[in-house]
Amino acid sequence: MRPHRPWTPFALAASVLLAVTVTWQLQQAPAGDPLIQREAAALTRDYAGALAQLDRQVAAPPEIAPALHTLDESAAQIRRAIATEPNAHFLLDQLRRTYARRLELTQRAAMT
Repeated sequence: MRPHRPWTPFALAASVLLAVTVTWQLQQAPAGDPLIQREAAALTRDYAGALAQLDRQVAAPPEIAPALHTLDESAAQIRRAIATEPNAHFLLDQLRRTYARRLELTQRAAMT
């Protein structure tokens, strides 16, 4: 029997809030919009806040550390590419997917 984790609903709520915020922000900026850098920065802040909340509640198991590191490195590379090509909307989409994978993996680890 799995132990009851009282923080699980809060972690799920944080991830849903992050997804809704990101979706709303992406709908506000059409492709090629010069605001992509600001959107990426807002996405990064939202992601960092949700991840920090999860990290305060539970430490990630060491066996998933390499995957988390790879996702974090990918996000950093995408952010650098956005700084170089600020109108590349596909990079913002890729950053969103990378953050979603990172958050999902952290949530799964927290639930085990």
